[in-house]
Amino acid sequence: LDREEIGELIDSGFGGLSRYIVQNWILENGPDVESLELIVRTKDVTISPHQYIDWCDELLKLDPNNECALESLLFHQERSTETENGGEVAERLLRINPNNSGGRRHKIITLIENGRFEDAFEACEDIIKQDSDNIFALRQRGIVCTHMGNYEDAAFFWSEWLETGEAPIGDWFRAARAHYNARHFSECISLLEEISDEFSEKEKVLDLLIRAKYSIFDWNACFELCEEMLKVNSRNSTGLKYSRLTRARVSNKMAVFSVKESDSLAYSEGQAFLSWFEYL
Repeated sequence: LDREEIGELIDSGFGGLSRYIVQNWILENGPDVESLELIVRTKDVTISPHQYIDWCDELLKLDPNNECALESLLFHQERSTETENGGEVAERLLRINPNNSGGRRHKIITLIENGRFEDAFEACEDIIKQDSDNIFALRQRGIVCTHMGNYEDAAFFWSEWLETGEAPIGDWFRAARAHYNARHFSECISLLEEISDEFSEKEKVLDLLIRAKYSIFDWNACFELCEEMLKVNSRNSTGLKYSRLTRARVSNKMAVFSVKESDSLAYSEGQAFLSWFEYL
């Protein structure tokens, strides 16, 4: 069994083919540490997590502190609904290798789930000190700062994450929302306009765009976006609210009447009629 050749196949994305070759070799020759390390690395999506967990357990019987087995076991336990969340395995991994990426990732996720955001942020910073391009830690900093309500830092770290070129479209929206919360309205608008045609949840983009445009006093754009929003959903609360707030500001005519006079005045079709409270 050519370990290097199989490793290259796995790294090239041929997990299924690699698994087939190694599994056949094991059936003919019996399992050993080297062959089991290869097969647990393959991550063939056509094979159930339980089968991989069995291979990991078999490898750990031969080598109880095998990092490859523990890392793969953690990976498949996290994705199996019928197994525990992998906390014990992550702890074992970090005892063997404090810098193991799988163990550190699990630790950060657990800290976030438990509301220990400052500890999670420090863990991300520790990873980035050693690996400045670590995409998991770079992304989690924005998530952690958002949870803490530290919007200035959240906006900064989300922007850093976008600059890597690895961010999915959903993270562009999260970054825009962080900038809005930090009152960086122009940055928010710029990000939303970049994804407006691609982001699947049109109402969410329009909602944030409307509020950002209103915040920079761009009444015309805000009103036009409200009309667009109400075409998508005529009962949308943001569209209704800001349409009312901006209608007077984009109108050419405004009439203000006192209570005494209002009874004697008739409204004719085509006449712009706005009460004082609508203008506000």
